Amino acid sequence: MSRWTKHIFRFFWLRSGNGIFDLIFNTLTKIIMDNDTSDWAVCAFMECAQSLIDRERYPEEMKREGTAATRYGYFIRKRILKQEPVYKPRTLMTRDPFIALGACYQHLLGSVDTERYIALTIIFKQVTIPFYLYRYETFNWFRNLKQDDREFYVKRLGYLKGFAELTKFERKHVLWPNN
Repeated sequence: MSRWTKHIFRFFWLRSGNGIFDLIFNTLTKIIMDNDTSDWAVCAFMECAQSLIDRERYPEEMKREGTAATRYGYFIRKRILKQEPVYKPRTLMTRDPFIALGACYQHLLGSVDTERYIALTIIFKQVTIPFYLYRYETFNWFRNLKQDDREFYVKRLGYLKGFAELTKFERKHVLWPNN
């Protein structure tokens, strides 16, 4: 079975065998990797952005039995009480979906009409990264996606650094994945 088998739940895309905890990240990266700019991709982006605004990793309907209510409850049940199975709470956020949202936002902006451009921008500007996930580089990058007031030469250097990272990644993982 392909690792990119499609399972669609509302506008989310669930990668087979990966669970629901990375639902937003998997949905957004699927849109980028497939170069998808369809209506489904825009709706999926909006749904993922709203989930991040609400600080939810996946919809309530997908919640499994054994899911902890809080991160402290998860820690106590998993580490101290040694209960199995214990699943992470829906509200336990990581930086990954926020980074994927920013990348998908930039991907979709190049291919939508004016009305969708405005809708995507409005919802993207409402998304904020929780402070407990603070890393200077990520916060700065995310802020610059919303409003980039840097000098042109700084933007150009950022582009060149990003280009070098992309080329390195493609060479290592796409063109010659076994090396």
